[in-house]
Amino acid sequence: MKSNDSIVSSISHGAGPPSPPRQRLLRLGASLAFKLALSLLILTVLTTVLILWRTEQDTYLLLLDFGKAQARIFLSDVEEHIEINAPDLDPGQLQPIIAHFMSEAPGGLDFRIEHLFVADRDGKIIATNRNERLGTTRALDPVLARAVDENRMAFSEELNYRQPATSNDARLVPTMDVVMPLHSIRATWPTGLLGVELDLSASAEILRNRYWGIRRDLLANLGLLIGGFGVLSFVVVRRQIIRPVIEMARVAQSISNGDLRRRIPSRGDDEIGALANALNQMTDSLQATIADLKRTEIVAMTKLTELAETRDPDTGAHLQRIPGYCRVLAEALRRDPTYADQLDDEYIQTLLESCVLHDIGKVAIPDTILLKPGPLDADEFAVMRQHALAGADVLSGAEFLDMAREMALCHHERYDGAGYPRGLSGEQIPLAARIVALADMYDALTSRRVYKEAYSHEKAFALIREPVSHETASALLAEESGRHFDPHVMEAFLGSEHEFRKIREQFAD
Repeated sequence: MKSNDSIVSSISHGAGPPSPPRQRLLRLGASLAFKLALSLLILTVLTTVLILWRTEQDTYLLLLDFGKAQARIFLSDVEEHIEINAPDLDPGQLQPIIAHFMSEAPGGLDFRIEHLFVADRDGKIIATNRNERLGTTRALDPVLARAVDENRMAFSEELNYRQPATSNDARLVPTMDVVMPLHSIRATWPTGLLGVELDLSASAEILRNRYWGIRRDLLANLGLLIGGFGVLSFVVVRRQIIRPVIEMARVAQSISNGDLRRRIPSRGDDEIGALANALNQMTDSLQATIADLKRTEIVAMTKLTELAETRDPDTGAHLQRIPGYCRVLAEALRRDPTYADQLDDEYIQTLLESCVLHDIGKVAIPDTILLKPGPLDADEFAVMRQHALAGADVLSGAEFLDMAREMALCHHERYDGAGYPRGLSGEQIPLAARIVALADMYDALTSRRVYKEAYSHEKAFALIREPVSHETASALLAEESGRHFDPHVMEAFLGSEHEFRKIREQFAD
């Protein structure tokens, strides 16, 4: 018969032996902690990248606005000089103005002038600080075109990174193009254009130095915040998630090992609590299912036992005495260190429920042989021996009858290997079969039977009709220690003769 352990294993369809529970739970906790730490690390990295990117974007936009504001101040000053000294945009009068503003750095402004020019409405440069550009046209310049079309100051939409024309430095610097319309006294639309290309590298350096300190402090505070949040999250997650999950894993491991008594304490109505309640309900259902299976097993055994009894009218109280004898032997063997681990409560209970089926194979033996009043001849005895194989066949196919099948098949094997049907010897014979073999022989010797096939023909003939006394039976069995019977089982029998006598007297035929 299968134990609860086996039934749980069958229901859960487990494959292969599980790893030690403690190691699995430690791996589970470590895995959850690692995933939490990794998640926090990824969050930190992503947040840091986002802050750095956002800071760079803000610095870029601030530099763009900063350049626009300074260009507006600078060009307004230049425009004022042009309106006073060169209102007709005479190149001869404009050039000294440009030279003046190129030679004197604008006060309080953080940029360097790359190119300062005046152009007519068509974009042709008529005055400039760079002679190579004099007379060239910038009609296609989008900033210049926007200044003409919109009749107001126009700026570059984005910073341009160029190599400075007035420097040997090979690095690219941020530049901005700004163009404003120039008007004569009575003109509504621009009569010319004033433009400048600003090198904003100095402004960028100022902003970078200013905002790097802010960014560094921000990142330090962010690190402390995320670190503190990580520690707090780990404590909370460990308490609210990891610990309950590990506890549920322990309970699940116990269930898979056949212990259906453990339950998970209620944890409220959150997701973890719902999972714990579901596991408890599953365990309750599994326990009820196993109880139903157990009841089914007992009913099945009872019916099979009744079937066996109907074939042999001489058995009397035989099926009441056999479980008693087996219980006494099992309890005595349990005190032997050799069998202490194997003979637990569950094994003994299964043994007592199964032992009554050891002779179930006799249902396949013809009445002419089974109920023959005299000794069996050699051919009849050969047929009688088939009841061991027949019993095993009857009980095959049902896992909960595994122990009963072993006893039916092997209760006529001998410890010295001279038994049947397979000639097994020693511990090759299942322990349950070794126990029931001695119990069955004792009961056969002390009961009225038409044959005693476990002995030689001569001994069976001598004992054919009348039962022998307890003392005679004990002496005959003791002679077979180490030959017919397991010496450990025989020692248990000899130490329990009083209990055997009481059972025999209590359930007399």
